Amino acid sequence: METRANYTLVGTFVVFFLVAIVTFILWIARLDFSGTAMEYEIYFSKSVTGLKEGGAVLYRGVPVGSVKSIALDPANVEKVQVIILVEKGVPVMEDTLASLELQGITGVAYIQLDGGTQGAPQLRPLRGLKRAVIPTRPSVFQEVTASLPAVLNQVSKTFEEIRPLFIEENRKAFGESLKNIHAFTKAFAPEPGKENDIHELLSSMKATVKEVRALMTEMKALLKDNRMGIHNFTETGLPALTQFLNEGKEAMGAIRRVGESLERSPSRFIYNDPRQGVKVP
Repeated sequence: METRANYTLVGTFVVFFLVAIVTFILWIARLDFSGTAMEYEIYFSKSVTGLKEGGAVLYRGVPVGSVKSIALDPANVEKVQVIILVEKGVPVMEDTLASLELQGITGVAYIQLDGGTQGAPQLRPLRGLKRAVIPTRPSVFQEVTASLPAVLNQVSKTFEEIRPLFIEENRKAFGESLKNIHAFTKAFAPEPGKENDIHELLSSMKATVKEVRALMTEMKALLKDNRMGIHNFTETGLPALTQFLNEGKEAMGAIRRVGESLERSPSRFIYNDPRQGVKVP
């Protein structure tokens, strides 16, 4: 019994000692972290679902701190107040923006800090405030979530508009169209024992294309060889031809007028003066 009591006493002492050491280490770590960290406030007007105390704070993807607390803003219930701890030396500038992002598809949220141009002033608390406030911007996830209802509404309207297209009459017409396409394509399929028909048709088409290409080549060569003659024709022959056609047109007009005069008065055409008549002996 005495030996068992000694073991119990020793075990209790060891457990107490370990707890004391762990508590001391955590206390020292908290003092060190609180001495090397800056507190900032962030106010979100949207839900912060997935964000937990102790969650990560990243600056351009680099871990720089953690989330200290999450609570409703006592001054405005429409906002959520998030206090973060950021390591000293991290360049949180006045143009730095905070956003709530999701890590993959796990649903775990974290704070992302972006911005902070070189030469911008360091972000500091306003007069009378304990912490500096980092402005926020909508995250990609929040933008998608905000636009999702409008997208779903548009999709619903689109389905309502195209629903009349799927009435029984249109479905039958579509089925008939598929049958016609099948019959059309089937007509080009070679029958057993006549597989060479398609090959002959393709060969004939290739030969025709070759002949057309050869003809075009000959036409190009002919035009190239007679380029000067064509040029001379357009410069001199074409105007002469135009003049010839105009003169021919005038000649045809004169012939037409003579014919009309002969038809009206044949004696005038023969005797020149219809008043003279014929002298009878």
